[in-house]
Amino acid sequence: MKKTPVYCLYSSQMDTLFNNHFYPSFIEFNNDEFELNVFHTKVDGNGDYNSDGYMKCMHHKTTMMLQTIKENLGKPIVWTDIDIRFLSKIDLSSYNGNFTVLKEHQDPNNPYINPAFCRINCNQTMVEFFERLLASCKHYDVHDMDVMNYFKESIPKLDIDVFDLRYLQYTSLSHRTTTFECDICKNNTTCYNCLHQLVDIDYIDRKNTILFHANCTVANNRNTSIGLKLEQLEYLIK
Repeated sequence: MKKTPVYCLYSSQMDTLFNNHFYPSFIEFNNDEFELNVFHTKVDGNGDYNSDGYMKCMHHKTTMMLQTIKENLGKPIVWTDIDIRFLSKIDLSSYNGNFTVLKEHQDPNNPYINPAFCRINCNQTMVEFFERLLASCKHYDVHDMDVMNYFKESIPKLDIDVFDLRYLQYTSLSHRTTTFECDICKNNTTCYNCLHQLVDIDYIDRKNTILFHANCTVANNRNTSIGLKLEQLEYLIK
């Protein structure tokens, strides 16, 4: 059986994320049916969200996504960030749209999406979409998620499907918990910010979860973006 290609982009700032969480969990659950392809890149700085180095890395990722779509015309591929830990095998059987991504919040009235893990049908529609997406990312000096959510008019109209709750992000826990607002730290945003919020992860149904994405980690005076991601993932497997 031919394996479905899975692609990711990796830089030295992500060593611990990749070696302790992403790679071993991918191999444990997905090595039989999916072929992992890792692109390496050099990035300045510490990888903080929206820093210059982060933005350069994200533009490179979108460039590589476009390249791999062109190389796999007629086939499905998967692109994934590496701030992810797999809890069971990837299941793509019910997703056949051109582009399927994570949903940032599991509120049906909230349209916000996150392409940190996505299934792509490689065809001319997606080539044109990613060509415009890349141009818009560079024009506005933002990353792909911002373009898809805030600058939709700059890319071709496309029906984007979303994964179900088996594909989970930190922010998508909001549908089942109200503990995002931390009375101890007075942190009243849906971003992961303080150690007290880690109890949100206790709500995860691990038996019915395929992956967990440690998202929404804006660097603060306590930790870097990557440090905040590691806190989530290490708590996940305690």
